Amino acid sequence: MSPSSDAAHTIHPLAGLGVNLGFGDVVTLTEVLKSTVAMGADIGSPSHLLRYETARQRHNLPIMAFVDLTKRIYSTSSTIPIILRASLTQLVQSVKPIKELLTNQAERI
Repeated sequence: MSPSSDAAHTIHPLAGLGVNLGFGDVVTLTEVLKSTVAMGADIGSPSHLLRYETARQRHNLPIMAFVDLTKRIYSTSSTIPIILRASLTQLVQSVKPIKELLTNQAERI
């Protein structure tokens, strides 16, 4: 059995992404298992399961780091982070290509 969904992730609930990450886990694990079976290999082989783990870490870790950073930035009352977050928010809102890039990235989660 492979942990997936909320059981496999330590992401802050403010993001509401646990189930989305879990769906991605299931899709990726299914793809890896299908290709492993098609090759006639052992589905429990560590080398095949490592493909699943690596793929999901490459996808999930940047998201988890961004959510953690966002939580930290919005959980402080220190002046510098407040100024930074206000400036970055204003930048994203005023520069259409940046806003579109971030929106597209968020939609792919």
